[in-house]
Amino acid sequence: MAYAVQRMMHWCLVACLAVAANAIDDHQLSQDLLDLKLLGLRLETKLTILEGQLNKLSATSNKCSQGGRTGGVDSDTEVATSDTQERILRAQQAIIDISNRNTVELENLSQLVTTQTAKLANRSDAMLGLLKSSELVHRRPPPQETISQGRRHHQP
Repeated sequence: MAYAVQRMMHWCLVACLAVAANAIDDHQLSQDLLDLKLLGLRLETKLTILEGQLNKLSATSNKCSQGGRTGGVDSDTEVATSDTQERILRAQQAIIDISNRNTVELENLSQLVTTQTAKLANRSDAMLGLLKSSELVHRRPPPQETISQGRRHHQP
């Protein structure tokens, strides 16, 4: 019986740890996905900056090819630069939003781990209590009447 209780306690602990590990694995996958999104936003920001530089270079090239004449090219450059700045600001805001979500998810994970650890400790204490009470029941000496009756039957 004590062995069965020990085995049951062992498997309860294993199950609790598996639940906690799965929560961490799910969080890790979520974290990896958010990291990839963040990387994508950073790449988009860099691409936007490069596009802005290319627009400026193209505008300068057009201005030079027109012999220094000014016209609609400068206004096109201003619009492209403004668009580039807006895209950069949107990407930066998205990065901030992802960072905030990561913070919230980490807080939630911390609470989950704390809760699971407390539950695991309570279950462990309960299982140890069951194991100790089971051992005490099996260690009790049999009543004196049973011992003396058993001896009477075996004496010649």
